[in-house]
Amino acid sequence: MRHFSFLQIVLLLLGTALIVTSLFLNQLALLWQTVPGTEIVNWNRLQILPGEGQQVAAMNPDYLVLTSAHAPGARLTLFVRPEDGRTPEALVRSLCRRDACTHSASLPDGSNTDVNRAVATYRLAGEPLALVLMRPGASQFWIEYKGTPSHYAEFRNVVDSVSDQLKTAPVLEEAQSLRAEPSA
Repeated sequence: MRHFSFLQIVLLLLGTALIVTSLFLNQLALLWQTVPGTEIVNWNRLQILPGEGQQVAAMNPDYLVLTSAHAPGARLTLFVRPEDGRTPEALVRSLCRRDACTHSASLPDGSNTDVNRAVATYRLAGEPLALVLMRPGASQFWIEYKGTPSHYAEFRNVVDSVSDQLKTAPVLEEAQSLRAEPSA
């Protein structure tokens, strides 16, 4: 029987390990994607903690977009809109008049809306699509959810967290004053 050198044994073991790893690579990749991100995202003095499987898809000073691996096609957008006297209710009503969508008085989770929350429901190829527009308090920060009604619950913790932060702190005034200051 032929004896292998040390280098040949190392290369044989490395090749075997690569073959075994390639067999389980798909499962390893799925595990990697579902590891919850524990990093807090700071946006306009708000602290946003994406939930398990959620990631920031886009971010700039005017908006932040979150998506989720558990809710394909759904997205949550936080954005700044200058005060023009329009409420989410008024915007959704005019949108539904134009696009023939259905205006609803309740959120996809079943809770009732108010003047600062509104829901438009579309039917696309037989599937429902919800557009939820919210303005927590009387702030210039707005929240928009777009996706199937069943996936709204995926982003509920982020919506509640942002709403609580906006009710307890004058965030927008601080963010606007930072933008208005001339840079040195």
